[in-house]
Amino acid sequence: MQFNFAQLFALAAVLSGAVSDACKCGGNVDATVACCKSVGGSANGDDCPANQISERLSNFASCCNNLGARSDCRCPVGCARKELDTARAAQGLPPATDKDVLNYVQEYDLA
Repeated sequence: MQFNFAQLFALAAVLSGAVSDACKCGGNVDATVACCKSVGGSANGDDCPANQISERLSNFASCCNNLGARSDCRCPVGCARKELDTARAAQGLPPATDKDVLNYVQEYDLA
């Protein structure tokens, strides 16, 4: 089955509907608070309200990754593509295919 970008974007939109009420950078409270603030949200304890950052989830996820943690909110396709392409480039591999990105989004950790 071949997926195009529009189909991947639609799938990401459906999957992002399953976003939890709050996002976290794994168990790292300091990273969660810092990343929440960096994308314009106001952390509530160790949670960043997803409705405050819903259009900036990829930035939140990237911030978590930069601080050595992984966001528990689904990463949109654009974020997944960027993460995969960066990792593949570091290994000397070509950019990710649409299928690679789809698989990555489906496997995104919702710990």
